[in-house]
Amino acid sequence: MQQQRYYTDQDDGITRPRKRRRKRRRSGLSRAVIILLGIAIALLAILLLFHVRTVNVTGNQYCSEDEVREWIAKDKYSTNSIYVWWKYNFTDVEQLLLVDETEVTLQNPWTIKVNVYEKSIVGYLDLNGSRVYFDKDGVVILETTDVIDGVPCVEGIDADTTKIVVHEVLKTTNKEAFANVAEVSQNLKKEELTATKIGVSGKEITLYFDSIVVSLGSKNFGDKMAQIPPILEKLKELYPGQGGTLHLENYTADQSSISFTPASVEQAAAEAAAAAKAAKEAKEAAAQGDTAENGTGAAQQETAVDETGADAAAGGEEQTYADPTGDTSGSAENTTISGDGTNGTENQSTDWTVTEDANTGWNIQTGGDTAQ
Repeated sequence: MQQQRYYTDQDDGITRPRKRRRKRRRSGLSRAVIILLGIAIALLAILLLFHVRTVNVTGNQYCSEDEVREWIAKDKYSTNSIYVWWKYNFTDVEQLLLVDETEVTLQNPWTIKVNVYEKSIVGYLDLNGSRVYFDKDGVVILETTDVIDGVPCVEGIDADTTKIVVHEVLKTTNKEAFANVAEVSQNLKKEELTATKIGVSGKEITLYFDSIVVSLGSKNFGDKMAQIPPILEKLKELYPGQGGTLHLENYTADQSSISFTPASVEQAAAEAAAAAKAAKEAKEAAAQGDTAENGTGAAQQETAVDETGADAAAGGEEQTYADPTGDTSGSAENTTISGDGTNGTENQSTDWTVTEDANTGWNIQTGGDTAQ
């Protein structure tokens, strides 16, 4: 504590304390200078220390990391990490086309992390080279010729494509199709599967994986799609390049077999059906050309000849093709996938094994029990 100083007034002889106004002024001025210097130093530190050097991007699937970084860098003040943090967390920012929201955090003064929350794209419609991307509700997100990796083409949705409006719902009479496609798309991501195409027929959904087609039916997509990865892996391992149709329409967790029809069997069945159709048409034509006198006999003889020709076209002998929904009766090669594919756990698949039989076709199974 400073000692108070006094002085004696020469006019009246009274002792009074000395005034320190000048010192107080100097003291106040010094404080202001110190405060200003502190602010200047802080601003300089912010400019120099909080300078963006690294931008880490997470959560992106459709937008590339470079696209996000370029979007951030468009702002001339984006070199400052504190400014970027403030702007993208506390102001209304115009997002990238495929982004709903972004969140920015500081990992250190010179490193920012941009977490991207993208719009949920489930598929696209191909309109003469133009791709119409839509979400789970059928809302058009984007119309472009650009390819977005990982988004499958959707065929069979009866949508009105005469007038496409971004951010509006596609007009269709099959509204349930969008919900089914969305559920299937979600399970594709969950199982880390990439389908080249999703086919829609009413409520039925079909997936295409190159040469292998998977028929899913209209419900229980999660349980069914959990079985796809190990089965595809095993088929590609043992029978590379062999296509066909995997029938999961009627699959349930307690089911003991699934049918897989190789493409070769499907082709043979198609050829036999075509031959039978041709034989039937020939028989009808011959019956119409017969005269009333010998119509019955000639028709019967013609029928016998035509049926013999149909058998020859199908391989020289009569063939019975298995029901593609899982009935493996008959002599055509047809795969039976057998065993408890989920082991009683929801959406949980196990390893599948494959054996081959000349009469019944391929057997794909779990637990070592070969289906006959």
